[in-house]
Amino acid sequence: MKKTALYFGISVTCIMLLSSCIQQSADVSKDIEKANKVFIEAFNQSSPDAVTACYTSNAKIFPTNSEIVEGHEAINKFWTVGMKMGIKKVLLETLSATAYGHIAIEEGLYTLYADNDHIIDQGKYIVTWRKEGGKWKIERDIWNTNSPSVETKYKICEDNFIAQLAASINFAKSKKVNPVEYGKYIGGLHADGWQPKDEDHLKYFMNGYKWNMNLFKNFRMETLEQSDTMVKAKTKADWTHLSAEEKFYGVDSVEMNEWLKAAWTAIANHLNLEYKQEQDGDWIVFTVTKR
Repeated sequence: MKKTALYFGISVTCIMLLSSCIQQSADVSKDIEKANKVFIEAFNQSSPDAVTACYTSNAKIFPTNSEIVEGHEAINKFWTVGMKMGIKKVLLETLSATAYGHIAIEEGLYTLYADNDHIIDQGKYIVTWRKEGGKWKIERDIWNTNSPSVETKYKICEDNFIAQLAASINFAKSKKVNPVEYGKYIGGLHADGWQPKDEDHLKYFMNGYKWNMNLFKNFRMETLEQSDTMVKAKTKADWTHLSAEEKFYGVDSVEMNEWLKAAWTAIANHLNLEYKQEQDGDWIVFTVTKR
């Protein structure tokens, strides 16, 4: 009898312990909407530091068509670039948010805006939140655009890339950032992605140059001189024939060339190459040399 009572007592204790370990789910949509409001206000005020503060220290974000971004420093840089590229406002709509103890999972929709409430992207997201010090913070952030696939975007880009580039240069000008400074910034931003490993740096640069410049409609390139240590070539596209007086989305050909030269110089420097560029009629003549 005593053994039976003992076994019964142990069983009850185990059940109670197991029950206490099972986290009860709870609808925290209102709380998450409040946390999102903090994020939205920070973003709409163009404050990457305040946006970053909405994330946990070990947070990761998983952007569409991009590498994983991890940690406060990288997340801050990511959103800083997004703001500088023209994202002026974000709208988040929580569809559901369920908490399991200190963890919550949110499903929602997002809309990104440029100036004048122009919609530049819409999509959906799933966010994992963690409660720290009584506040909900983002621990994992993943989203997917509703826009066309990468392949479709590339085809569209063949016609619209020059317009997008000119518009971004014009936007930078409106923020008192001249084309040279903007070109250096964009070139430097992308330079880290140029990792030739064991490939010849000059050959690697030229392959990357042709791939990127092919985004311009009717791009043409002719090699003028070539050796193991240098390449001299000339290129042209639909926009290179514009005169200095003609504006395309608020940008003239001189400003476009300044941007292009600054961007390619930054990438060439990263690869320990020297890049020089000049205009010759409708052609851009450039020389790349190993240092």
